Amino acid sequence: MEVTRLLRKCEVIREQAQHHKVYIPPNYEKVCRDPLAPIIGTICDERISANVAWNLPLSLCEWLKQQGLDFKPSIICNLGKEKLKNWFASHMQDKWPKRMSEENRKDWLDKISNSLIKTCETIWKEYNDDPDSIFIVNNRNLTVPLVYFILRQFPAIGLKRLL
Repeated sequence: MEVTRLLRKCEVIREQAQHHKVYIPPNYEKVCRDPLAPIIGTICDERISANVAWNLPLSLCEWLKQQGLDFKPSIICNLGKEKLKNWFASHMQDKWPKRMSEENRKDWLDKISNSLIKTCETIWKEYNDDPDSIFIVNNRNLTVPLVYFILRQFPAIGLKRLL
């Protein structure tokens, strides 16, 4: 039942996105299985290919599992910015855009790890560590504009990323 509900949520989001001509990453169904993953994918989708950005949540989840940890905002927050930044740096070694300078790579690592920690801290403390509860509004009748305003509360998620 849980998988059916998640897949239906993905389909509703896909329908809304297509109606409003919003980009949908190729692996969206996989990412959508955990409510935290699309938030992380959206944050990471800056200056790198969308395919790489939207695979990062899945890779982070796998890495956490290898460490014996759950893929939860509180766990990611407790990793700390430096450990998360080091994981991103290691994971991204062969995935950077060819023309991206070393300085821009460092800026990306700093900004994304900082934004992700702040976002996870907000979800942990304000939404009881449950990213799905962010979307419990309007009787779960979500529209693209409503999702936009919900996600704008998080750092590094702005107009360009959502539209």
